[in-house]
Amino acid sequence: PDETAFKTEGPVLSVTLKDPFQSPEASLLSSGRRASAADEDIWESLAFFNPTLLWTIRSTRPPLSDTMPSVLSCQAAIGYRYDDIRNLPSFLDGDVLVDTPAGILEIRPSYE
Repeated sequence: PDETAFKTEGPVLSVTLKDPFQSPEASLLSSGRRASAADEDIWESLAFFNPTLLWTIRSTRPPLSDTMPSVLSCQAAIGYRYDDIRNLPSFLDGDVLVDTPAGILEIRPSYE
């Protein structure tokens, strides 16, 4: 069967739901007074959910079998966080498995 050498996934959106009663705004919400429009803004702010987008790519077989047969597999992930979006990704992670005479070597470069 003709299988592609790489598989990609994404973008995957993840959000972090924070406990509003553990935040600095908790005193506003638990004070027993009626919430104002300004108080409700904490629920409507996108930053409150801390969204992250993630793309991944991974090899489904040895990616360089002709030129570097010792490379068994590789994968990479790139992510963008809402709270620190700029021109560069928020983080990059990689993983490469290499067969060496001493055993399997795992190389894991990352950037954050």
